[in-house]
Amino acid sequence: MRRFCLHGDCEKNTASFFLGKTLGWLRKFEHKYNQVVSFADPNQGHQGTIYKAANFFYDGLEKNNPRLVIYNGETYHIRQYYQKRNGQYDNVAVELQTAVARGEAQIIQQERKHRFIYKLR
Repeated sequence: MRRFCLHGDCEKNTASFFLGKTLGWLRKFEHKYNQVVSFADPNQGHQGTIYKAANFFYDGLEKNNPRLVIYNGETYHIRQYYQKRNGQYDNVAVELQTAVARGEAQIIQQERKHRFIYKLR
């Protein structure tokens, strides 16, 4: 599973129910999975409440340097600023780099995500 999100109209405790069922299902794979690593993004208003309630271990903040590029009212992940195809920066990367150099776009620092770990064994 890569993303865990719920529609706003879900019943109370839907997230806890789904997370509990998923962790139980993962435990059935004897030697395939040892732990679940999850992140809560404070930039999206998430603090990891569901992971705390499910007894995940808080492992601090992620290690990377999260940044975004803001250009023409759009938000781009910093990966797009450095994206290459066949060793050359792709068109979007060149456009973003040029816009930043001209002062038409800016790179902004984001808060690091909270990291949580759940041991399956």
